[in-house]
Amino acid sequence: MEERLIFFDPACYKHVFFHRTVVEQLVKANIKGVEFIAAEGYSDFVP
Repeated sequence: MEERLIFFDPACYKHVFFHRTVVEQLVKANIKGVEFIAAEGYSDFVP
């Protein structure tokens, strides 16, 4: 598990989870139209 950098949870069908190091590299690449949010504390049920 420590070596995996991208996670897919079938229960969260609309989200893909990236390791923080992957997100940091993508943010540095200045990709447009992609939003990264922290998974910690995230809930689809809280507005």
